[in-house]
Amino acid sequence: MINYRHTASGPILITTRNIFKFLYNELTSQSKPTQATPTAQPPIALLQNLKDDAQFTSLFLRDTPPPQQSSTMPAAKPLTANPFAPSFSPQHMFGQSATTSKVNEMEVVAAGLQHYGNFEVTKPGDNASSSENPTKKQKTLPKLKYTPCVQPPLQPTRHRERLLWFLSPLTPELVNDFRIEQMIDFQKNWNRYNDRASRVYYDKMSCELLKRIFVPLSKSIDFYNDMLSPKNRSVANCTAASVLLSLVMPNVQNVAFGLPEIENFININGYTHVDGREYIAERIKDLASSSKMQTYRFLPTVTGMPTDATIIMHVFQHYLSLKEPYAIPPLVPFEGDLFKFLLVYIKITPELDHWNVFDLQL
Repeated sequence: MINYRHTASGPILITTRNIFKFLYNELTSQSKPTQATPTAQPPIALLQNLKDDAQFTSLFLRDTPPPQQSSTMPAAKPLTANPFAPSFSPQHMFGQSATTSKVNEMEVVAAGLQHYGNFEVTKPGDNASSSENPTKKQKTLPKLKYTPCVQPPLQPTRHRERLLWFLSPLTPELVNDFRIEQMIDFQKNWNRYNDRASRVYYDKMSCELLKRIFVPLSKSIDFYNDMLSPKNRSVANCTAASVLLSLVMPNVQNVAFGLPEIENFININGYTHVDGREYIAERIKDLASSSKMQTYRFLPTVTGMPTDATIIMHVFQHYLSLKEPYAIPPLVPFEGDLFKFLLVYIKITPELDHWNVFDLQL
């Protein structure tokens, strides 16, 4: 006989002891003749232990209230094929609680979506109603739109042939496309002439500006000043009659620039008065008298007058319109170093390649 008694008692030990006791009784009862007795009932102690196990297991089940304590012991059920099965139904414990929890989760999700996003949640039972009413559309999430932190550089609407600048009428769209292309070329070539070896390009550009523009312009100003000096006049305060007379004089053909052209050279917006015209003419003569424009000043020598950078830029643009009509003038306002701006402009303008600024073999 197996000894299943132990001094210490507990729920598991008591259940194990009852199981072994029941098995032992069943084995010993087979040798005895069967009697017409009612169906054997499980002992009261075994039912009590099974009830305790069910109460302990219900603590780990979701949405299942713990079994209530009853003052009276429930009636014992007859034994089945598995005499040790608990008295509660697994279908009741799991199926009903799962259905309840599923319904609760759907209600919680629907309430959250309606509160934060104002969206309608369709339930399985609403499919028939939605198919019957096709005009009712469900709300969808808004599409995200990509917005870069740094705006990309502008691009021209289309590529323009450079010859169109001279042949076709200038429209705002055409000018804007050439401006954007010129801006892109400036950005690509701006940092190419920062080293000391680039000094030779600055010197050649200064020599070309003096040889082609400022020295001939200075000689023309001196010629017309000498012509107008008997009448106590100069190119800064000459009359319209003097301008017309200069057009018919025979010796004017040897002058690089005529008096009407000089009028445009020395007329800068905001400084068209006599004092401003005289100051601009004097600064042109002063810049032409030095080699490599060494008399260039960052600030005006007279208060309230234009700077040398403004004068040089104006004279350069007006010269391009007279002598280089095929070249696209600078459409980007210069900032910082004027000579570097002009050097990069000559580099990106193929119509000025005959200046030979970047040809070091000459």
